[in-house]
Amino acid sequence: MGSPHPGPHRMCVGGSILPAGPLSGAAGGAVLFSTTLEPSTRPFISLGWSFRGRNFITYAVTGRDVVDEAYAARVTLDRTTGSLQLRDLVLGDSGDYLVSITPDGEQQKTGTMQLNVYGEPPMSSLYRAVTTLSPLCWLQRPSQGRPSPTPPPPPPSSQGRARPR
Repeated sequence: MGSPHPGPHRMCVGGSILPAGPLSGAAGGAVLFSTTLEPSTRPFISLGWSFRGRNFITYAVTGRDVVDEAYAARVTLDRTTGSLQLRDLVLGDSGDYLVSITPDGEQQKTGTMQLNVYGEPPMSSLYRAVTTLSPLCWLQRPSQGRPSPTPPPPPPSSQGRARPR
């Protein structure tokens, strides 16, 4: 029985060259679109990534990389696997990415991966807002029956233990 992995580019017959997704990343962070291809010693005939129907990086064995200006400082292409790193993510980077690779002597291979870019998680901004406020301690005044704010105790001395008064 024949192997389902033809040639040096291991890929399941009829499958995508990208793993199942989606891929997620935080705004300001980076993601790696990893292909399922083994590193090749022979250069690809062509290799390209597109987003929203527009090629943003293209490589051909006969030329050099052509990178859209909007991505030039944000992408790194691995020419041996077709994998792509995208840095400095913005919310507008969310969507479907398509890779198209033509290995030397083989048919074109493609894959699509959805990227979800998320902003700062809501709890972290809430936590930051709460921890930047000056904490107040509420004490019950026996005579008035209502709470009153009291400043928190001073932080411990950096010189060692505090002296008793």
